[in-house]
Amino acid sequence: MSTVRKIMMEFADQGIIALDAPVGRCLPELNGIAHDKLTIRHLLTHTSGLSFAGEWASDWNPALENYVAQALPLTAVGKRFSYNRAGYAVAGKVMERMTGRAVPYLFQDHLFTPL
Repeated sequence: MSTVRKIMMEFADQGIIALDAPVGRCLPELNGIAHDKLTIRHLLTHTSGLSFAGEWASDWNPALENYVAQALPLTAVGKRFSYNRAGYAVAGKVMERMTGRAVPYLFQDHLFTPL
């Protein structure tokens, strides 16, 4: 299980976020662009429809949310499974917005320190 998925599932278990919550609730850049179309579950199960994304779908891309906002109306969210890193990258951005902490710090707090 990826580290992002593990931490997101921890947040879901604690009631901090629901897996079927629209991503647009946490990333306002997606509001108004089929904001209820993409859910946290889609991001974690490789059904986000973002499998076509190349290098721009990196968690190091500071404009990732804007790129997803532009691509989202053209994606087939939830239609098929396609392994990609874009979902986890967006999930990382969601966790950053929820907690106010960058993903590397979340890894440290929720994975490395407890180990």
